[in-house]
Amino acid sequence: MSITGLAIIFILLWFLCLFMVLPVRMQTQEDVNAIAPNTQPGVPANPKLLLRFAWATGLAVFLWAICFIILGYGIVNLDTLNWL
Repeated sequence: MSITGLAIIFILLWFLCLFMVLPVRMQTQEDVNAIAPNTQPGVPANPKLLLRFAWATGLAVFLWAICFIILGYGIVNLDTLNWL
């Protein structure tokens, strides 16, 4: 597999992991009773984005390594997926 293909797989996995990690343990301003003026109560009180980016990156690296092993060593390829 080419470097471009590996990079695309990593980017897709990273965004997938980011969207999975974003709502985990999120507290809204309404939950902590600290609603800032002129904002919606559902806005996150402290989103901790750098921590969430780190978790998404770690999870994406783990999943990318599994994909690399499966695709790189030929465990699964297009010929094994051709059922017709």
